[in-house]
Amino acid sequence: MRALLAALVASCLLAIPSALPARAAEPDAGLEAGRLVALGAAVVWPEDCRPEAMPPDAMSLLPLGHGAGGDRLLLATCALHAYQASYRAWRVRETAGGGLEAVPLLFPQLLPQDGGDGPGARTLAWRADLAGLAELDGARLTLVTKARGLGDCGEVASWDLSQPLPVAVAYRSRPDCPEAPEAADADWRRWPALDGAWLRERRPADRSWAAARALAALHAGAPDLAWLAAGLVESDATCSGQRETWALGLDPLAQPPALSLRSTGGQALGPIPVDSGQQVALCGLDARLSLESPGRCPARGPTLAIDDGLCDRLRLTWDPTSGDWLAGRN
Repeated sequence: MRALLAALVASCLLAIPSALPARAAEPDAGLEAGRLVALGAAVVWPEDCRPEAMPPDAMSLLPLGHGAGGDRLLLATCALHAYQASYRAWRVRETAGGGLEAVPLLFPQLLPQDGGDGPGARTLAWRADLAGLAELDGARLTLVTKARGLGDCGEVASWDLSQPLPVAVAYRSRPDCPEAPEAADADWRRWPALDGAWLRERRPADRSWAAARALAALHAGAPDLAWLAAGLVESDATCSGQRETWALGLDPLAQPPALSLRSTGGQALGPIPVDSGQQVALCGLDARLSLESPGRCPARGPTLAIDDGLCDRLRLTWDPTSGDWLAGRN
């Protein structure tokens, strides 16, 4: 299996147009059909990104550098568009038994909101779909997303992949396209940058393989949701005897916006309304989930707290007697 993995790495081609400078020698031809079948056994392909519908030479199995423990990034070009592409990504490693494990990756991305620059005006959430032009430099993946073909407006995000769960390390954007563009406008390195401290505050403490698997499981259970990046909480929140991972999910297209609390065991609580005017539950989408109290099962479950930085914290506690959640505020 080591030979197979080495052969896969040696034979992959990053067949995407790039607006970024090349950083490595051009590898040779793309994955051979038989090898693609072998790797495909470790990958669960989403409906919108299946090998038979991809453009030619769409697969790249790329090393993530010395600090990544020999893991690889499988980057699949799902479709080519006018001036950029859409992608899905997996983290691949060799297991102790000689097989391959491939975990689908989600990336913290900035969700558009109308709220200016004040508290709660931005939301960072994990999403699986990537659109733009991608390039990997060591364990850093950068995605340039053009708003139009000139490349003089859009956004650029960079993620650290040194550990299995990706985190955002840089974000630049120029949302308004200039009426009279100049050559320098296409240099995204000159676009305004988001405060790096804001991104660091929304990194999870656990970036292990277990955390990456848990996030992938949450997404598989509710693929239309984006997952707020500030918190993955592991807890036996319903006193079932099984620890699960909990996260806040958001439907990016829903209006009015609402969150739901979900677990890897299939538990779902919501919708939790978000309304800064009525303040019924939450006032903003930039919410963080945390374990506030460990609880005393079987008498009383742990308390999960949701803090949006605007309204009082929303506290949710499972009551085994009634078989329902109890909600409280400060």
